[in-house]
Amino acid sequence: MTRILTATASAAVVLFAGSTSAGPSAWVVAPPPTFSEAAEVVLTGVTVVAPDDVWVVGAWTTDMRRTLAVHWNGSRWSLEPTPDPTDETSVAGLNAVDAVGPDDIWAVGDIESPNAAVKIAPLLVHYDGVAWTEQPGPAGLTGDLADIDLLTAAEGWAVGTGNSRPLILRRTAGQWQQSLAPPLAVPSSLASVFAVSPTDAWAVGAQLQNGRSAALVLHWDGVRWSQVPIPADIATVALSDVAANSATDVWAVGTNCILLCTSRVLHLTEGGWRPEIASAGVTLTAVLALSPTDVWVFGQSGPPSAVLDHIEHWDGTGFTVDRSVPPPPVTTSSDHPASALALASAGVDKQTGTMWTVGWIQGTVRTAHALFRG
Repeated sequence: MTRILTATASAAVVLFAGSTSAGPSAWVVAPPPTFSEAAEVVLTGVTVVAPDDVWVVGAWTTDMRRTLAVHWNGSRWSLEPTPDPTDETSVAGLNAVDAVGPDDIWAVGDIESPNAAVKIAPLLVHYDGVAWTEQPGPAGLTGDLADIDLLTAAEGWAVGTGNSRPLILRRTAGQWQQSLAPPLAVPSSLASVFAVSPTDAWAVGAQLQNGRSAALVLHWDGVRWSQVPIPADIATVALSDVAANSATDVWAVGTNCILLCTSRVLHLTEGGWRPEIASAGVTLTAVLALSPTDVWVFGQSGPPSAVLDHIEHWDGTGFTVDRSVPPPPVTTSSDHPASALALASAGVDKQTGTMWTVGWIQGTVRTAHALFRG
């Protein structure tokens, strides 16, 4: 069933004007866009075109979950209309965003339609410098898209999960097409994708092994996707993000939950995959690789009732906790600990080094949360 989407935006948003004139060495809590209604706001993706050109996507909810895209121009947020379902029973959200340039930006997510033949369908939307519009993908697909990474306007990848199996879309020659994942005998999902070149891309996620989550790593060689084996002693982790400096310098982060949840960082070098030691007792959700001696990981620390932002930096030899990270403006509520996530995604403008990381904080309702540096 084809769903017709229209671009809508709530008039209830209050656009917050503020300053991001902070020193480059410290993280600062960004002034979030706020809503006059009692809306829940979840930020799940960010892309930094320039310090004064930042896009953040996610979802906002009053009675129904709707897509959200907000733009930061260096001093003020603006809410940009995004495609949403027109029927009253369907809901939608955006999970990730990536920019080729200021007038070529893509975001991905999902549409849930309980009354449709396809209950959950991938959502692709594009910003051309004027407006966000829904874009066609392969027909008849089931599932959601979790991440997107573009090399050029005509070449890129989007990944997610459909029917408990990896879902991979490839943009080639200006069209989105399904790309076959390798056959997997167990339930599995993809959370992140990163393209080094047209013949070198990585996708990571999780697969169910012996009743527990295990790392899933796929590699594209220019012809096909194949599963990459991970040493058993470091594979007990659900991977949430991947980034790379080169074909032989790849980073993946996630969380290992057996008795207690703790962070896990996997690093591919010329010698193969190995673990890198980050702080214990934290959850890692995002990674940015700027150079072999400049890698950042993001997530949260603390108990569910008091989640704190957590950021660490790799200098080529080891990770150090960034103590400049300020406390969040609100703490999580013990009434809803499972919904609390401090930092979910991160983005960087490599030309200036400006970094943003976004997520949400669980108070009475979930509220938008963002930090910037540089």
